[in-house]
Amino acid sequence: MKIGIVTHGIPNLFSEGTTKEAIILIEELKKRNISTKLFIQNYTKIFASSSSKDKLFKSIKNYEYKIIQEKNTSLLQKIIKNCSRLFSRNPDNFFTDHITRKKIESLIYKYNPDLIINMLNIPCSSNYGLKYIPTYNYINMPPHEVEKLRFEIYKKDFRFQNFFLMLNSLIYYKNIHKTYKKVFKNTRIGFLASPDSFNYYKKILKGKKLITLKNFTKNQNQKYFPYTKKKKVIIMVGNLKATFTKEGLYDLSENIMPYLLKLRKKINFKLYIIGKFDPPTSVKYLLKYDWIKFTGWVQDINKYYKIANCILVTNPTPLGTRIRILNCMQAGVPVVTYKSNVLNNKEFIYNKNILFANDPKSIVNELEKVLLNNKLGKRLSLAGYKTIKKHYNYKKIANFMIDTILKDYKSINN
Repeated sequence: MKIGIVTHGIPNLFSEGTTKEAIILIEELKKRNISTKLFIQNYTKIFASSSSKDKLFKSIKNYEYKIIQEKNTSLLQKIIKNCSRLFSRNPDNFFTDHITRKKIESLIYKYNPDLIINMLNIPCSSNYGLKYIPTYNYINMPPHEVEKLRFEIYKKDFRFQNFFLMLNSLIYYKNIHKTYKKVFKNTRIGFLASPDSFNYYKKILKGKKLITLKNFTKNQNQKYFPYTKKKKVIIMVGNLKATFTKEGLYDLSENIMPYLLKLRKKINFKLYIIGKFDPPTSVKYLLKYDWIKFTGWVQDINKYYKIANCILVTNPTPLGTRIRILNCMQAGVPVVTYKSNVLNNKEFIYNKNILFANDPKSIVNELEKVLLNNKLGKRLSLAGYKTIKKHYNYKKIANFMIDTILKDYKSINN
């Protein structure tokens, strides 16, 4: 048996985003003697906090793979392309340019897999030869919601160029619904990583099987640090160019900071913001304090996990439980976040294994608790670690997904 796995960006185990699942699936499929091949679209687009290509290529050196370079396009070309989408209902144009799509098609068709697993919906329309190969999609937040948020971010940090970026986002957002339903025409089962989007995808998939999965949480060099007396340190983590990390930084600088400044007068804590790239200019200006440090990319994040009283996750947009939350729980770092980040996960219980709030003032109150109460920190640390161990075992999650796919594939043959 052969399976083709399609990704956007090189899969690895050190990123923040949804690029590690492909490697976990391949490793578990290998144990079943099932052959796989990765079809990687556009390696210049890297969903990772480190942009080292050498490190990325090392992560896939033991696997069979093919990289398809997406054609470079200017912002003007993107706008024109998105405008053309307004008059087209062809799902083949949804993610890639025509040439890139053809390359992916022919390479997958040449490999002739028994089935395809698409990570992030690429390629997955039904208007070409691959429609006869059973397809299974790993999906998350709908792209029109991401684009809506991206539009707001461009507006906040406005520059002349951002006008065109906003225009591009607006056009994309307006026409995306027309083709998005057709993107899943060939999908047999959708595996949903963001449970908050369940009702939306239920309509999109039109009666096809939709299964909500726990996120995959395997990381390189991950360690657990038993909670000891800390030096009053808060961390935030994320690729500072990523849409949702920017959302969190804007919420911190605009909404949380007034309350955080009051807390700083009472408690002498430090805030480390960890991640590659520079933050937006307006954010950097509003966070210009000697107790706030942008660390840039760090080679070993464990040294920050070890000293942190907690991680602060400030994204108000519901998107399931973020990987950075699960990573920190796995390392024994208490989590303070908005309730919207754990809405559909019953295993997260307030004051037992996590602290959450509904507004900026309340979220700072939760920070104060964990900074001052060492017993609370110890309880949250151990309970969070046990929660990950029990509910987020990556091997169990991956094998559940594989078993479900193989059972469905067998039913086709029968």
